[in-house]
Amino acid sequence: MQQGVCLEDLKDYTFVGNHQNVAYAVLAGRFDAGAVKYEVYQEMQDEGLRILHRIPDVVDHPFVATPRLEERLVDRTREVLQDMHNNENGRKILKRLRPDLVKIAPVQDADFATMRMYTQHTHACLPEERL
Repeated sequence: MQQGVCLEDLKDYTFVGNHQNVAYAVLAGRFDAGAVKYEVYQEMQDEGLRILHRIPDVVDHPFVATPRLEERLVDRTREVLQDMHNNENGRKILKRLRPDLVKIAPVQDADFATMRMYTQHTHACLPEERL
């Protein structure tokens, strides 16, 4: 959208389920382009993928809680999550969540600014029935 291309300018688009499926669909010629996580690109770049544009890194997989949860439980859960990298069992759990995950770090609202900007662009470009 930043370059003046919206979804109605495309011949076709669809959700194919996950990042790997996007890469496979592009490689198979089903689509001319798609968006994937950089890790998926790295895994498949030797197959013929190329980068058209790379967005800045964004916070992914934030842990959230309902406002109904007791504050002491939220605080204790936050402490446990942010301390997991300091013990063997915690590191094993982190690796099971995501192989390259080494630590759960605290975030601030400003850490979501880039994602918020991309979401706003998407909402501006998507037809109302697709939101």
